[in-house]
Amino acid sequence: MSRQPVPLPAEHIPPGTPAWRTADVLRWLGAVPARWAHPLFAFLALAVSVAWEVAAAPVPACTSAEPCGSDWPGLAVAVVLVLSLYWVWRQPRLAIGGLAVTVVALAVEEGVTAFARPSALTYLTAAGFAVAGLVHRLTVAGRQRALALEAAGAAAQPLPDAARTFRRGRMSLVPAAVFLVVAGFGVHRALGVADAYDKRAATASHLSGEVTAVDTDDGLLTVTAEGRTYRIGTAFPEDFPVDTRVDLVVDGDGAVLVAEPYDAFGWEVLVLAGSVTGLAFMVNGVAGRLGARRLRRGPLPVLRVLVREGEEDGRTWVFAADDTEGRRPVLWFHSLYADAEGGEEDEDDLETADDDGDFGLDKVAQVLRADAPAPPLREALLYGAPAPARRSPSSHATTRTTRRSRSSAASPR
Repeated sequence: MSRQPVPLPAEHIPPGTPAWRTADVLRWLGAVPARWAHPLFAFLALAVSVAWEVAAAPVPACTSAEPCGSDWPGLAVAVVLVLSLYWVWRQPRLAIGGLAVTVVALAVEEGVTAFARPSALTYLTAAGFAVAGLVHRLTVAGRQRALALEAAGAAAQPLPDAARTFRRGRMSLVPAAVFLVVAGFGVHRALGVADAYDKRAATASHLSGEVTAVDTDDGLLTVTAEGRTYRIGTAFPEDFPVDTRVDLVVDGDGAVLVAEPYDAFGWEVLVLAGSVTGLAFMVNGVAGRLGARRLRRGPLPVLRVLVREGEEDGRTWVFAADDTEGRRPVLWFHSLYADAEGGEEDEDDLETADDDGDFGLDKVAQVLRADAPAPPLREALLYGAPAPARRSPSSHATTRTTRRSRSSAASPR
């Protein structure tokens, strides 16, 4: 025989708070995004098309007139592109803007004729597909919000005091600062490499020579200039066939090509990795803080629901108020316990009494035998309008022991 849900004390339930019943839940679930709009499909389409475009796009040859060096605008576009792949999952609105930036950047760099290239056209198509899915998800989020507000009716209450003490986003801002500092260090070092070359070139000899041999395996050119032979490293030996005239900067026994004056690739990779990771953390942190601030700003719609708190992964599963058997989980979010003063509580249920008054030794044995029963359902209040298509915190559940959400309702079942 199943246990009845653990009740929420009557004094914790605001007068007139409606229950989110199965009929309303089914309408809400019926408005979830279509399968084709799942971010995985957009991510795969974008990843494959980007890989093809990187392999197929023409790379301008390095010349003395237009030497190769750090391409900071191109690196910035690469940062936006990688972030957009991540934001397809986490930040739909930013992903739309990021994909638009990459398409415009490609058109500005090569002209609209670039999309006559199959790889570029494929990327444009993939970006369009991704944007369509993102717009669909955002539209559905608005529709689900409207359904939740309709179910809540006129009931609106401020967030409980214990929930107001939770400041979401702080933990993301710390690694964001670290990775952005790393990216800044990479920029500093890359600029230092370029400055060192400029100083060297200002005092070095400038010669013109002829390529007499090319070692494509080791990336080495043999150049003869003014009766001397120099072996010079190059990243693109195919651009300098035998008998090609090249310009050199010669400093003592060392020489570099004017077309390839310095190599800061390693530092540029560090800038890319640090910028992407730092900005991803920063945006998540800012979005979390703004979302939490919205929850605290004023009265919120309130619905009575049932919840079951997972013991293994920290998830809280939400059920309709009349689903006392817990048959159909509606959505879930990660959460933390909080006391009335805002401090965190331990979640070690094995050291506390269960709801039937037992000390919990039987439960310990059940866990060791891997046949522990499911945690009990509890009555709870859901503050705010849940919308799984969005990743910013839009709802907050409170149970008899206040439990603070760390992420929004994010997984319709």
